[in-house]
Amino acid sequence: MSSRIRPTLPKTSSLCSLKGTASGLALALVLTPFLSPPCSGSILVQSPERCQLTFQVELLLAILSAFAAGSLWWTKISRTQVSLGAGLAVLGILAVLVPQSFLLGLCRSPNMACHEGARWLCLWAGLQILAGVAIFFGSRERTQGEPLPDPWENSSPDLLREQPANSRKKTCCD
Repeated sequence: MSSRIRPTLPKTSSLCSLKGTASGLALALVLTPFLSPPCSGSILVQSPERCQLTFQVELLLAILSAFAAGSLWWTKISRTQVSLGAGLAVLGILAVLVPQSFLLGLCRSPNMACHEGARWLCLWAGLQILAGVAIFFGSRERTQGEPLPDPWENSSPDLLREQPANSRKKTCCD
């Protein structure tokens, strides 16, 4: 008897719960800038604050995350789900990095509303990273023994039959 423990593949229900978690987190990322809006901008200077630009980029990343999470529900191909899981993790990493001071940053005063919103965004994005990694590895295990699909499987038999160039019939247009 073999003493090796063979890992079991994740069940479909666990992948469905991960898809639901990713969708919920993407929705939370989209709604957070509206529920905890950034500063309204400086009165003396008419240019937008750094926090407003940060939240615009965060909103763009959140919308992309929502599209990726929604695509998880539509695709049944494991390889595509692997790619979408990796994409969700990358979008989550970007969402965590954008409010940091070495990228776009926030207002200088930590008492401003944008800092509270950024904390929530970083929390949702961190959880999205975990969900994306779990989807990546969960779907990846399903594709390990799966052969690549044959692109010619459902094609016409006429395409598979090769004819020599000189044996073709000449038409009036040749």
